[in-house]
Amino acid sequence: MPNYPATIEVDNSSVIIGLPLANPTGKTRVKVKSNSLDFGKPFATRQNVISGNCYAEWQIGYDNPDPDAEGVVREVTFYGRGERKYGAELAAIFYKGLKNNIFAKGILNDLISFANSVSQEDLIEENVSISRVTLGSRALKGLTFHIIEEKYPLYLLRKSDYEIEVVVQHRQFAAGYQAMIYVCLPVKNAEEKVVGRPAKPKEFIHFKVNQTENNFVFDAFKVFSLASKKHNEDIKSILAAINGIL
Repeated sequence: MPNYPATIEVDNSSVIIGLPLANPTGKTRVKVKSNSLDFGKPFATRQNVISGNCYAEWQIGYDNPDPDAEGVVREVTFYGRGERKYGAELAAIFYKGLKNNIFAKGILNDLISFANSVSQEDLIEENVSISRVTLGSRALKGLTFHIIEEKYPLYLLRKSDYEIEVVVQHRQFAAGYQAMIYVCLPVKNAEEKVVGRPAKPKEFIHFKVNQTENNFVFDAFKVFSLASKKHNEDIKSILAAINGIL
């Protein structure tokens, strides 16, 4: 997939996040569902008229080992698993919002206290399981297959203008589970009016994030703090780094 990273800018009152509307990437894509508890389906925005049920799904991160990567904040630096990393995406949004007085600085201490209060029993990765259900069998070209359905838990945090999903799956290269966090922003809340028409080539949509609009930032920090031990340690390091330079 092509790389169209999210953009993060600041104006007088908001952090402005830009997400690709027309070109799905490895981290962002547009999906559609009839209600919040439905399973979202990928939506081809260039071929179809965008509806009010469409939303941008962003697998948001918080760091990057490359100080020259798009959206990286070099001032926010920490060590994770022995590697030097820099604040990006969620960390960049929060840092820029604090630095420009868009977010109240007292929230930083609240998030530090929250991350420090999380215990082993609170961690999502430690309290889930993936189950298998046998659905029968089917013969195809002389081969008989057992049909097995794997059920993955999904934690869904619903707010009025955003949702945060935590999807727990098997780790690709190690034993155990991994939690992946997605921020879901309704397309109808974007600054551009895109509902009722197809997307334009390489079009981006932008969301204002501040104390009262699309403010998923604080909940996202809390969700990462709860997702796993590694995420919790990283979040505490990022918040300490931000606290040390503001």
